[in-house]
Amino acid sequence: MNLTSAVSYFPLNSMLPNSPLSTARHLILEHFFFSSSGYALVLDRQSPLWLSLVPATTNSQNAKLCIKTDATRSPYNNSRANTTEVNSIRFSVYASRNIRSLYDALSGNSLGGAFQVISRPSTLPAPQLLSYPSWLVTAGRSKFFAEESDFNTEKVIQFSEVLKQNGYLHNLIMLDSGWQWDVARPGNPWASFYKGAFSNPKWLTTRVHDNTQKLGLLIEPYLSTLGWDFKDHRDFFVKSKANAGGKFTAAAEGPLKDRALFDVTNEAAVRFMADRVNSLVKENEVDFLELASIRTALDGAVVQLNRSEEVPGSGSSTLFSQRYLLHLSTALNQAAGRPITTIVQEGHETQALSSFVRISPRTSDWAGLRSVIPTVLSLSIAGYSFILPDIVGGSVPVKSATNQENGIYPFFFTERELFIRWTQAVAFMPALQFATPPWEYDDGPNVPEKNKDTANLVQKVLAKRVLLARDLLVRLANLRQQSGAPIIRPLWYRWPEDEHAYLIDDQFMVGDALLVAPVLERGATGRSVYLPRGKWKAEQGQAGQVEHMGPVTVWVDAPLEVVPCFTLII
Repeated sequence: MNLTSAVSYFPLNSMLPNSPLSTARHLILEHFFFSSSGYALVLDRQSPLWLSLVPATTNSQNAKLCIKTDATRSPYNNSRANTTEVNSIRFSVYASRNIRSLYDALSGNSLGGAFQVISRPSTLPAPQLLSYPSWLVTAGRSKFFAEESDFNTEKVIQFSEVLKQNGYLHNLIMLDSGWQWDVARPGNPWASFYKGAFSNPKWLTTRVHDNTQKLGLLIEPYLSTLGWDFKDHRDFFVKSKANAGGKFTAAAEGPLKDRALFDVTNEAAVRFMADRVNSLVKENEVDFLELASIRTALDGAVVQLNRSEEVPGSGSSTLFSQRYLLHLSTALNQAAGRPITTIVQEGHETQALSSFVRISPRTSDWAGLRSVIPTVLSLSIAGYSFILPDIVGGSVPVKSATNQENGIYPFFFTERELFIRWTQAVAFMPALQFATPPWEYDDGPNVPEKNKDTANLVQKVLAKRVLLARDLLVRLANLRQQSGAPIIRPLWYRWPEDEHAYLIDDQFMVGDALLVAPVLERGATGRSVYLPRGKWKAEQGQAGQVEHMGPVTVWVDAPLEVVPCFTLII
């Protein structure tokens, strides 16, 4: 299943360009595919696989999944490129009466887990991320943090106070990587606060906790090659074989060129990282950690690792990514002496972790919004149930004429309507995160009076999340651990006999009974919603008939304050 790439395909029934199955290209990656006819293809992870999907033609009614090996091209290129072992394709095929029974078997929900391919989480993450929004503190996304100089203790505390004043209690504040000393400022210890901006981090966490909130930090797995930590621990880092002498570098060019990447196949390096983060967490009472992706550093690189035999085809980052997450997450929890909920940005056979998985960055436009649900459905079916979609409004800047016309602050990436619809789309997912406070949309110098209700509309959506989904998400998280059932589900999971359900990629189920069908088009004040077999009750603002018998497609009026939701009664 090809997941969280720049283009999301769900279901995978139209076209997939020739692409390597490697985390050097895709942040979340699994080596299995499901068919609506009840078959599963599970590929061997050690082969340098390339996949493409040939669409159906007039001569062939069915699309064809094409698989080949090629170890001579990036990101697989390495010294073993021409061996039979590397270039062979090994796979298993599983079959069942339908896709639901097949999925239950492969996720260990039947047959005693004999054919389990999709692991269940060994523990559950802290329920706070399932229950309340989080806020990413990063420069350039709000008035509070318009400039890099605004990223400091006093401003974060002020922001925490404003969140509390606006009714956002028990929320999580997540600091972007600018809090660190070494990554942006060489010559100082890794995983320590930059004293120039955060002179008293313990005071920061105390004040945040006093406001009933939690504090999280983004951890970068890089270290400046100009700092003392690097000079004292040169054996801890990935070396590039492309440079004479094994140059220590995370990337040949770009923003990472002066950064060394920790080698997580080196046990001493993992202990070093765990000890540093342990001190960071204990001394400052940090509540959550996010592990930044290593993909950029290993994209196409041929590297030298401490234990290269554990990473077949050393040009591939797939197993390195897996070890990075498994070993570092375990070490951090052991070192801290208490469970530390982590957020990760990549994964490969790491469903057993209790980490939240952040989907890859989305463009701040309507196409970016439309890509969220297919990506979340793919991740969920692949066994990654604790999903944090990209920040509300997306994180890849796109110029917006609408913003300029309305006088919205120039550092906002997202127009107001898109921001509200994006909030509605992710409000019923396992987690949601803001970077731009919604009330700032109401304060623009030229915002029409009729549009100064963004904060109120967002609060209504979050109140609906509390009413319909908050407790449900916690219950489904426990069910995921017990039975392997996903939290967010495509319609076919509940109705495998319904052929139309396989084509739906703009609606989703939360559990077996709550259907969410957000509006995903600019200017739309309604949408058609497909309701599978059963009796359905409309949950929010739908005029006229409030109950429907499925299967049926209904038109739902959905002005800007409405997100269409339905509950299955029988």
